[in-house]
Amino acid sequence: EHEDDQRRDPAEQELRGTGIGVSVLCPGPVKTPVAERSLHASDSFRASVAAGTAPELVAGQALEAIQAGEFYIFTPTRMRPRVEARFARILDALERAPTIVT
Repeated sequence: EHEDDQRRDPAEQELRGTGIGVSVLCPGPVKTPVAERSLHASDSFRASVAAGTAPELVAGQALEAIQAGEFYIFTPTRMRPRVEARFARILDALERAPTIVT
């Protein structure tokens, strides 16, 4: 169980046993008026938001995931390739990191 604790998010560890859960919502683009109202939004950002997930769907999926005790909550998104590329770079850097000798 100690090893499992090391892998948990610090907030999860701190709140364990309190009845308070922790989740991270990663919704991707959500179809809201935020881009329309922004004076500085790029065309690609506006297009991404316009094609985003309806807020009601995000809310429903988030609620279900929270009730199921999920930590990471992803709603419909096209982020997977970018997330995989980012983590591949992280894992590659970890491979080059020196090993701690104790």
